[in-house]
Amino acid sequence: MCRLRSLAAPSGKPAILAAHNTSSTSVRVRWRPLSSQELRGEFQYYRITYRERGAAKDSAKELRIKDERIQSHAIFGLRPFTQYLISVQVENPAGLGPSSTVVVTTDEGVPEAPRQVSVLNVTDTTVTISWLPPSRRNGLIEGYRIYISTGNFTNATWLRLPLDNTQYTLRNLVPFTNYSVTVKAFTRSMEGRESAALAVTTDVSSPSFSSSPNSSFIFSGRVHHYLVSYRAERAAAITEVPVAADPVGREGKFLLSNLTAGTLAAPLNAGLIAGIACACCAFLLALAALAIWR
Repeated sequence: MCRLRSLAAPSGKPAILAAHNTSSTSVRVRWRPLSSQELRGEFQYYRITYRERGAAKDSAKELRIKDERIQSHAIFGLRPFTQYLISVQVENPAGLGPSSTVVVTTDEGVPEAPRQVSVLNVTDTTVTISWLPPSRRNGLIEGYRIYISTGNFTNATWLRLPLDNTQYTLRNLVPFTNYSVTVKAFTRSMEGRESAALAVTTDVSSPSFSSSPNSSFIFSGRVHHYLVSYRAERAAAITEVPVAADPVGREGKFLLSNLTAGTLAAPLNAGLIAGIACACCAFLLALAALAIWR
């Protein structure tokens, strides 16, 4: 069919039949071509422009399709979870016709890593951390996953939005243990990139002493020194001597010197202290009873 050249640009615009995302970085648009009356002359090409919604018009990118038989096209290299304005128009030798415009949103992508993961507080069995949301969320963040690992063991904690704040306390940890903590954001369908690993060591726990001087005690951490306390059997003054712990954990010994000959020295322990306290209380109660009886 022969088409005459015209001095008028197309009067009609392609009718957009469908526009949808095909991934987090691509969309496809489909249109209906112009009729001969709307074209007003020889077909030159389809002109497709696209830009992020809200961006300046001069930031739009352009594609040209010279085959009149093509009625759909895919656009790649877009940003995840972003709205785009896509326009389609036809050009003949006289110029461009009016455009049809549609808004399309790309699919959700992989969230960037949470930012500024830091430690707020550490105890012997807990670690409190905080973080900031990803700079590019690439979707609707539904929550965060916190991974804490030591050796070959890793535990994951899921936190779903809404959250009062982006901080969390990890509990039931082992005292004086090295841990590695990472945080990820997640959307409905995607788990985000992992934050930089945060190294943290739980505090040492307090020793659990027995009342017997000869018994052992349980302690998590490194023992730096012992405190040996003693007094004469009938004396009130208590002497305390710090003793450095053996670096390899061997049995410790300490020689008490400058003691008075013929005097019994009593090492203090929890049972002895408790006994003294009870005896004092009993004596005071006896005095009170005697005063009331009189």
